[in-house]
Amino acid sequence: MAYINFLGETNIEYLRDYHRIGRRVDAVDTRLDYPFVSKLHAVIEWKEPYWLIRDLSQNGIWVNGKRIEKQVRHILSINDRVEIAGSEGVQFEVLDLAKPVDMIYMSDQKLEHILLVDGVILPNEIAPQLGLYKCPDRDQWFSEEFQNLTFHEQADCDGEQSVEIGPYEHDDILKCGDVEWCFFLVNEDDATIEFQPEQLNIIDVEFRFDISQDEENTTLTLIHGDHEFDLGERSHHYLLAYLLRQKNSQLDSYEPTKVNLQALGWINCELIQQELGIDESLLNIQIFRARKQILGELNRFEGGSKLIERRRGSVRMGIDRFSIYKEGVREH
Repeated sequence: MAYINFLGETNIEYLRDYHRIGRRVDAVDTRLDYPFVSKLHAVIEWKEPYWLIRDLSQNGIWVNGKRIEKQVRHILSINDRVEIAGSEGVQFEVLDLAKPVDMIYMSDQKLEHILLVDGVILPNEIAPQLGLYKCPDRDQWFSEEFQNLTFHEQADCDGEQSVEIGPYEHDDILKCGDVEWCFFLVNEDDATIEFQPEQLNIIDVEFRFDISQDEENTTLTLIHGDHEFDLGERSHHYLLAYLLRQKNSQLDSYEPTKVNLQALGWINCELIQQELGIDESLLNIQIFRARKQILGELNRFEGGSKLIERRRGSVRMGIDRFSIYKEGVREH
């Protein structure tokens, strides 16, 4: 992750993909409150594979002692020294030029950071407390709490209580134990959305589970039209198959004209733990890993927020298109 360090300062400054430097408090990413600094003095931007700096000011920008031309992009290099408004102004060094990536960093130790390329478990998988994941529908980061079900709760569209926390914005603080993490989102406002000629939705994907005779091994294949996504064999695939088996069993118990789709499929977490022989921590990690793997594979599909739904003490699969094979024989 690219960052700079202002001379005489102890804190580094991470760079967003369009990073504005200046004096105007409501329009910049790095604020320099000096009279010789323009309201919007400079922009540092990522144009793969380079970081470029552009002077927008009255008092100028110098790179390694040479003034750069106004409004002309200049390529930055590691260890460049940049002067804002000359040698008597403010100076910083370029210390890292990695590509911009969403991340979280410790509020009191800024160099201690975790890249949010995929989902993240905090503080670690041995003692999980929080899971962070990016919802592809909304292109935003959310979290769910693993061990302590006292959530910042919000009502979902069905009026049920959701355990989802978020969405998080740039500079939001997340506390996990005694550690405060700060969200650094490279540029959530200016993301370019690729045009899709066909609207893809997860409800149109068939989930095919293949379970061994002894039920020790479960593979999952996602099928959409002529395309198949082989997700391999994972322990969390058996958990998903279990949830769908329970959902199908509930459906069979309803009279056709009295099916309550809003109530269908919810399974008590304590019952899941008892029947699958897993504890609460492992259950939460498996749900987290399943969501991360599937939504990562179906990153261009909408509807991911309904894949695995949770409310206080219960969980369900929100999908309806699935098949379960046991030793090659279809059971659902």
